[in-house]
Amino acid sequence: MRQKFLGNLIFLILANLLVKPFWILGIDRYVQNHSGPMLYGAYFAVFNFTFLFHIVLDAGINNFNNTEASRDNNFIAAYASAMLNIKVLFSLLYVAITVGLAWFTAFDGLQYKMLYWLMLNLILLNFVLYFRSNIAAMQRYRLDSMLSITDRLLAIIFCSVLIYFHPWGRTIDVMHFIYAQTLALLITLLMAMVLSFSKSKVFNYSLDFSLMKKLLKRSYPFAIIGILMTLYYRLDGVMIEQMLPIDGKEQAGIYAASYRLFDATNMIAYLFATLLLPMFSVMIAKRENVEDLTKTAAKLLFAGSVFVAILSFFFAEQWMPLLYHQAYGYWINIFKLLMISFVAVSMTYVYGTLLTAGGHLKLFNILAFLGLVINFSLNLFLIPHYKAAGATWATLITQFFIAGAQMYLVYRKYHFKVVVKDTFKLMSYTALLIVFCIICLHFHLPFISAAVIISLSALVLFFVLKIIPLNAYQLFLKKGA
Repeated sequence: MRQKFLGNLIFLILANLLVKPFWILGIDRYVQNHSGPMLYGAYFAVFNFTFLFHIVLDAGINNFNNTEASRDNNFIAAYASAMLNIKVLFSLLYVAITVGLAWFTAFDGLQYKMLYWLMLNLILLNFVLYFRSNIAAMQRYRLDSMLSITDRLLAIIFCSVLIYFHPWGRTIDVMHFIYAQTLALLITLLMAMVLSFSKSKVFNYSLDFSLMKKLLKRSYPFAIIGILMTLYYRLDGVMIEQMLPIDGKEQAGIYAASYRLFDATNMIAYLFATLLLPMFSVMIAKRENVEDLTKTAAKLLFAGSVFVAILSFFFAEQWMPLLYHQAYGYWINIFKLLMISFVAVSMTYVYGTLLTAGGHLKLFNILAFLGLVINFSLNLFLIPHYKAAGATWATLITQFFIAGAQMYLVYRKYHFKVVVKDTFKLMSYTALLIVFCIICLHFHLPFISAAVIISLSALVLFFVLKIIPLNAYQLFLKKGA
């Protein structure tokens, strides 16, 4: 399973790195610059508004489906109809809540038009994720990886046609940008549906409310996890603005600038969870030992997240002002602390995923609730005194508490062995990277040169210290993915 994980992880990361940066830096950036701050700002406000209630669309169904279908080959055929009925009902509920609350906003006519189309896009995306969870549960990981970038790839093609060929006599605007995403998501959904049903082979539609009720009872712990984690991940930005009446918006903006970069790095770490959840579920159902796969994923993520965190910490002063012209010491210190938090968040994508796959949802929910209480309490105390920096410390403390608690629970529940040699390797890797960064700063190397040196050093250290045993690579090269 470790070789399968390594092969599919490499494929998934490469596929996303080829497509998603081009979308963000190419298409999205072009639309933003072409539309101007007013129009794009109106779009961005509506976009964020539609995301406020996106948890209603899923309610834990996708993770529940992925976990159960990975364990039981007949689950998809038996429950697909009920699952789809539930998702349709939740989609209608999501629309009712979002449109209802939109009446209390100051949106204009164009923004309401955007709202309807963006809601449709989120609904389409949620159905795509459901069918992808079926495909991943059937261990078709390469297929799932391809579908993970299909909508963005199609949207890039459609938007590029609008930008360079002007089929309607003018270049792309915000509404064309939205329409292109709708069409891309619709095509991707049709592809995911066909692939999912062709692999599961059996699908009989029926409207069985008792079965739907049964599934909701079984899936609600997944929904609670999603709600609690969303709250303690996003609560700080709201509290900063509300608790600081004089400069709340400015402080929230400063925090948001670093949090966007923090979120961007999370994209790669999140890919681990999407692969690990079905793999863990299959292995647990077969009563296979998950220690090897868990530790392999944790080492890979730790090495990668530590590299990003150290590079960000030591060189933020050099490149942060390139992204934000108004960035100064206060901004940079917030960014440094957030990137240290990235190490802890990365670990939760491994250990939290294993707890989910193993059905330890009550423990996970208790832990997530404790995380919410700690984060809220720390923000309540720190924000009035330290403003955005206080919220950053609250995030750092909360994330390391959650990561540490999850690791403790996993090692206790699954009887993992603590290998001192492995811990020493990871600590040596971290310490040596810090030393290399200090040397680069001592010789006043430019950021690009230092980044290349540190990157090569990290790669060499990873192999020299044998953080992942060499036989894993040898088996991977022999067997492939």
